[in-house]
This record gives sequence, C-alpha cells and structure tokens, in this order.
Amino acid sequence: MKRTIVLVAMTSLVGACSGGGGSVMPAHNASTASGGLASATMTVLVPHATSSSAVRKPQYISTATQSIAVTPSGGVRQVFALTPASPNCVAVNNGGSNLSCTLKISAPVAQNETFGISMYASTDGTGAALSTATIVANVVSGQNNVLAATLNGIVASLSIAIAPATTTAGTTATVPVTVNALDAAGRTIIGPGNYSDASGNTISITLSTSDAAKTTLAPGTVSAPGATVNLTYNGTPTKNLSVSQTGSGGLVQVFGPSATYETVTVTAAASGAANAAATLTLTPAVSGNVAPLHSYVTAQLGSLSGSNRGIAFDPSGNMYISYDYQGVGSDFVAVYVPPFTSTLSATRDIGGTNTGLGSPYGITVDASYNLFVANRSPASITEYASGATGNATPSHTIAGANTGINQPMDVAINPVNGDIGVVNYNGSSCMPDNKTLVFPTGTNGNVAPTRDIVTGCSALFSIAYDQNGVIYEGNNNSNAVNVYGPTATSETQVQYITGSNTQISGPYGVAVDASGYLYVSSNSGFGILVFAPGATGNVAPVETISGSNTGLNGALFLAVGP
Repeated sequence: MKRTIVLVAMTSLVGACSGGGGSVMPAHNASTASGGLASATMTVLVPHATSSSAVRKPQYISTATQSIAVTPSGGVRQVFALTPASPNCVAVNNGGSNLSCTLKISAPVAQNETFGISMYASTDGTGAALSTATIVANVVSGQNNVLAATLNGIVASLSIAIAPATTTAGTTATVPVTVNALDAAGRTIIGPGNYSDASGNTISITLSTSDAAKTTLAPGTVSAPGATVNLTYNGTPTKNLSVSQTGSGGLVQVFGPSATYETVTVTAAASGAANAAATLTLTPAVSGNVAPLHSYVTAQLGSLSGSNRGIAFDPSGNMYISYDYQGVGSDFVAVYVPPFTSTLSATRDIGGTNTGLGSPYGITVDASYNLFVANRSPASITEYASGATGNATPSHTIAGANTGINQPMDVAINPVNGDIGVVNYNGSSCMPDNKTLVFPTGTNGNVAPTRDIVTGCSALFSIAYDQNGVIYEGNNNSNAVNVYGPTATSETQVQYITGSNTQISGPYGVAVDASGYLYVSSNSGFGILVFAPGATGNVAPVETISGSNTGLNGALFLAVGP
C-alpha cells in the first residue's frame, strides 16, 4: 500500500498533452540548498512518436517534445534537453523507444510559489511551445516537494473532418464531426488537459455551419480534446431544377424537390490558429429515369403563349421564362411566383414595343433583381429594373457595332463584380463573331466590351458564372463545356469537359449552383448531366437525369432554383 501511494505521488507531477503517452514525476527526496533554495528531482516520460492509440496512456506529452523549461516565479528559467543523447535520459518501455528523463530543479523555499512549465520541439527550449501549465506549490526545506500539474496543449492549427461526408438531400441525418487541435509540431493534442493559447490562456474551438437553417452542431464549442460533435441535417430539401425545352407547344419541366446538390461547410475557429473547414454534401434524391415534379405546356403558363426559350430564377425563387414570337412587340418575359403546383399563372409580363425585346433567348436575374435578356434580333442585351412590368423601357441597352454583339444566345452576371457575360452564335460554328464578350456592370449604349474571348469554331449556346467568377459555356459544336478563368482574354481553358465518358452530346444550357456543381442540358436527347466541382477532361458525370420517364427531349436552357 505504501508503495502505491508513493507511485501515485510520483506520477502526478506533470500530465501532459498532444499526441503521445508520457508523464512528469517528482522524486521523493528534496533538500535545502544555500541561499534559501531547495532542489527536487523530476522524471519526465517522453513517448515514442506513434499514431497508435493502443500505446497511449491516461496522460500525454507531445511525441515531438525534445526539451522542457521550468520557471519558478522567484527563480530562474531552467531548460532541460529530453533526447536519447541527453545524459539525464534513458530508453524505457515500448521496445526502448520511450524516454525517461530525470531532472534536478532548483526553486526558492517559499509558500505558494508559482511555476511555469512549457515543453518544446527544440532541444534548447526555444521556438513555439507545444504545451504549457502554471501551477502553485509550497516549496519546503527538507521535505519532499511534490508538484502536480496537467499540461494544456497550445493550439497552433486545427483539423476537422466529417465522416460520412455525404447524405441524401431531403432525409434527416446526423453525422459525426471530428475536431482536433494540433501543436506547433503538427501533433494532435490529446487530453486530459484543455486547449491553451501561446500565453497560457485557456481557449475553446468554436464551430459554425454555413447553413443554420438546415443544419445544427452539438456542441457548438469544444474546450478540451476528446469531445464528441454531431452535425444534424433536418431534411430540408435542396433546390429544384427547371428546364425549358422545345416540343409540342413547348414545355417547362421542374424536377425536385432535392434534385440538386448542396454543400454545407462546418468551420472550426480558435484564437491563434487559422480556421479549418470540412464539407457535408447533400446528394440529390432525384436522379436517373425519374418523372418531373411538374411539367407545364406553354399554354398552361398564363394567358400569353409562344415558344419558350430562356429560364431563370431570382433570389426569391421567382421563375422567369422568355417567349419568342419572332417579332419585336410580340415577344415577352413572364414571371411566376412559387410555390409551383400543377397549374401556374404569370404574375406579371414584360412585353411591348417599348421593351426592345426581339427574339429573346437566354435570360438571367442578378442579386438586385434586375432582369437581363439576350435578344437575337435585333441583336442586343436589354436590362430591366427590379419589378418592371408591361411595356417597360429597358434601364440599359447594349447594342451597336462597337459592342460586338451579333445574334447573342445567352447572358450571365458575374456574382463577384457584376460583369455582364454574353455569348454570340450566328448560325454557323466557324464565324468570327462567335465569341464571348464581357461588359462592366451598368454598360449602356454602343460601347465596346472590356474584353472578349475568341472561341474559333465553337458554337456557343449558353454561358454561366460560378461563385468565383469562373466562366462556363455550352459548346454545341464540340460536344463540350468550355471553362475560362475570371479574367480570361484568350481561348485557353482552365477546364475543358469533353469525351465519351462525359456523355455530352449537343450541349445547350449550362448552370452552376452555389456549391460549384455544373448542370448541362442537351437538345439532342441526353437529358441533364451533372458534374462535380472542378471536373475537367473526359470525366463521367456524378448524376444523370434521363430516360423516357423524364420527358426530356429537346432541352434548351436550364436553371437551378429553390
């Protein structure tokens, strides 16, 4: 029994942190030194660097530790090397790969003496500390001075992981989140201590989710290693996918709910460390040969009728469709307010001689609810203020020889800076006017673009931007999707998606969702293909919506909506 009590006291001096088993223990002898000092012997067990939890003990010292500094408040800082070559260290346990280092520390004889203890990856107590503790103890002459402490790992960086990293959209789920803090040597900090900053202050890791409406985190803060964190998805559906296509009377089809991908990002933040993030992907519940949620013949879309062309959503989820009567004054854009049910009526129409609409094709709506329309004839881009209705005059019109606009097919707005992107297609694939044009926001009149991308023999049918301002284009002639950087001025793609594995044939519409997934439609029958963010080359889609049940045959433009 007596031996057990002595061992407990000996192993209680320093329980450490971060990444490996170890302990710091005082000896059982102390003596008074001249000048009012006492000395004590401390034993530090430095663990072998290993990722195996099987050899880890209840208390830890970083496996990167090579020195320790002990500073009494009334004394001097004392540094001890903790390496196999150190005269005070011997190999022990675990095949001789652990180190037991015996230290002799000098401290003033005092009541409530404060000791600062830090460990380092260097051999001389320099550099960023790996762990730290501050303790208060009585140092008595002629007695065994036992110092008990648990070291806190100093957070230098963070890591976070979600596994599994995917779950089905529209279905509730709870997934575990692994959150770790790492010390300055990159070792994972492990208990029993808390997390600390470089000044020795206790800190917490704060967790947040990018979509608090769909997901919650429990707990939202972590102050010590070993905490269990869960991310709960409440099953709220992801966005619908709407397609405008040709056919008898024209069709607009809505696939959903949860026909699109969506990502939720969990971010870990702590004082003194860069943020770390991990992503949960909500995968579509709608895929393959599935029937659309709704299929609308043009005649069902309101009192007006015509050949439907472009389709877009505004930030509130209102759906816009352009109708082409092949004549100025007869063309229009209709607006529909959700929820979209089996019947649908336009809440407002923009049409008439003042609008300047002429064979409208691609359309888009910016973050301020301004509507942009690509008019094939006469060639122009017309912009309409938020809420415009009836025979409204455009707020801006880009047209004329200087603009380079010639039978534009589509228009898109860069979410980063408001640039207006336009693609021309004048009916033949190898024409000099078949190019991409970029105009700054607010452009009006016969003004030259700030830059263009000459695309040779491409037949460009559509254009879209992602959240970073990267340009995506449906290249119908080459059965490909061209991808250009935000500032591109030449036909050098940063990505080029084409080849038999892609299944792309006669691409028409392109759209990119907020998570970076690319959606491609075709008027030659393949339906809708979805590609992962960053996809390039001859890569297979991650999702396909096609088959007889879909009703897709001659799809034109498509849009990702709520």
